[in-house]
Amino acid sequence: RNLANQSPRRIYWAHNRVLIIGEDLAREGIEDIIDVLLRENQVRGSLHILIARGSAEDILNATFELERIPSQALEGITEVVTDMKSTSIMSILIQMAREMGTEGMEAVTAAVEPVLRPQPQSPQQGILEEKVIGTSVRVFGLGVFKDFRLVGLLNERESRGWLWVRGEIKSGTLMVKHPLDEDKLVSLRLLGGESEITPLMVDGRPVIRVRIEAEANLEETQKETNLIGDHTLWHSLERQMAAAIRNEVRSALAAAQGEYQSDIFGFGRSIYARYPREWIKMRDNWDDIF
Repeated sequence: RNLANQSPRRIYWAHNRVLIIGEDLAREGIEDIIDVLLRENQVRGSLHILIARGSAEDILNATFELERIPSQALEGITEVVTDMKSTSIMSILIQMAREMGTEGMEAVTAAVEPVLRPQPQSPQQGILEEKVIGTSVRVFGLGVFKDFRLVGLLNERESRGWLWVRGEIKSGTLMVKHPLDEDKLVSLRLLGGESEITPLMVDGRPVIRVRIEAEANLEETQKETNLIGDHTLWHSLERQMAAAIRNEVRSALAAAQGEYQSDIFGFGRSIYARYPREWIKMRDNWDDIF
C-alpha cells in the first residue's frame, strides 16, 4: 500500500507474473514473504518465483534482446531451458508453499544470474551507432531451500540429476563416449524421462529405490559409423547413457545429502506415505538419516 505514495495508478498484484528474490534475502528466510503473498487475495498462486545470484536489482536492470518487459523475458528463458535443456525448472508460489510446509520434503526453484556482454569499441565518426546490450540474464540451475531458507545453488549437471529423480526431464542433450573410439563423442538427444520412487524398510532402516526410464535419439557422432542393424553398438550406447544419467543423479544426491543436507527429492515424504508409523519414529532425526 505504501507504493500508492509514488504510483499514480492503483497497484493490481494479479498482474505480477514473476517474483525475484535476491540471494542474501533468500538465505535469511522467505517464510514471511510466502505468508504475505498467500494471504493477499490479488496475488495469483501461479506466481513464478526465481532466486537471483547476487542482487535482484541487477536482474531487473538487465536488458533482453527479444523482450522489452523483464518478467516476460525471464518466463520465456526459464521455459525454454526447461523444455529444451531440462537443467532447471521454475516453481510457482502455491507449489513452493506446499513443499516447504510438507514433512520430509524441501523446495527448489530456478536460479538466475546477470551476464556481462562484451562491449565493442567506440564507433568511428560517420558510422551508424548500434545499441549493444551490456548486461543480460541466464538461468544456471536451481536454488535449494531448507526450512524456508536458501542453503545453496545447484549447477546445471546437479539440477538435471534432481530432475531425473523427480521425473521432470523433457528434452536435452547427453554426451557419451563413442563405443568404438573413446576419444570421440556421441550426442544423444533426450526425448523425455520418467521416474518411480519406491521407499523400503530393510532391517529397520529406510532404503529408497529410484527407477528411471529415459528415451533418446542419436543426434551426432564424431566418428563415422554404420549403426544400422548393429545391436551391440546400440546396447553399448544404452549402457553409457544409463551410466551418464546415474552420474548426474549421484552428483545431485551428493550436493543435497552432503553440502546442503536438504531432502529436495521428497524421500522423507515417500516414506511417510508408505510407512507412517516408522516415519513418526524417524521424523525428528530425518536430517541425519537422509
